[in-house]
Amino acid sequence: MTVRQGDKLGQREIIARLIAMQYTRNETDFGRGTFRVRGDTVEVFPMYEEHAVRIGLFGEEIEGKSVKEKIDLLQKHRRAQWEQLKAAVYKRRGWNKNGIPTMKTVKRLGIDYPEVVALLEKHLKPEDEFEGA
Repeated sequence: MTVRQGDKLGQREIIARLIAMQYTRNETDFGRGTFRVRGDTVEVFPMYEEHAVRIGLFGEEIEGKSVKEKIDLLQKHRRAQWEQLKAAVYKRRGWNKNGIPTMKTVKRLGIDYPEVVALLEKHLKPEDEFEGA
């Protein structure tokens, strides 16, 4: 269900849609797959999110997001951007996802100390490598 600021939906209609989507109303044990109603606000805890979403109503109209929700969205977006940037830098430098140089990079740099090679072979895991690297 998607709701946006300015949409014309009544509280009863939102509740009916949530129930049709298998959400349960629970005022005390608020967890994933539940929702609760507090005055003109419906709080929904989606199955796929880590935080609840607050839908504020002014009559039949959806109000904007709360400051906490805006901050959470911005933090989530910035975290995703950081992970993309880190992955790009690591891949370009020849490191794995944990920031450890790959064997290919070590050989390219001419590092052939047996203890370094043995240590890398012991700790490098295929699942930490980037796809196509």
